[in-house]
Amino acid sequence: MKKLLPILLLTLICFTLKAKDEPSQRFRTKAVAYLDKEVKNPEYGPWKDHSVLIVSDLENRRITVYNSKKDIYDIISVGDSRRDDDNNLSLELGALDGDGKRCTITLVNRQKAGEIQLYFEYNNMAWVYAITQLID
Repeated sequence: MKKLLPILLLTLICFTLKAKDEPSQRFRTKAVAYLDKEVKNPEYGPWKDHSVLIVSDLENRRITVYNSKKDIYDIISVGDSRRDDDNNLSLELGALDGDGKRCTITLVNRQKAGEIQLYFEYNNMAWVYAITQLID
């Protein structure tokens, strides 16, 4: 039960009551921004329109991103949820991608902006999606 609680927190962070009752949730990205950590003073680039499907399968601890190729991330650890000074709520997940590389996935609910963002971070690069939940 202790292992399931953080996963359930993910559901509670940024979604409707309907979503928390379902083991699988679907999201659509609106935009993406990239970060190259190998340059001096890295900063995220501008937002670019980008629409892909993301499926969060809580039962199997997996996040799938349907880009031009299907990207699968297996969740291997769940951090504590945090609230910052701007009342944004975030949850950090440790993951392995389909190539076996470790990454960090962070879900951020930006309260003031009314946005949900999903960050994917590796040692040398990162990107962030602006997402909305799809409700059946």
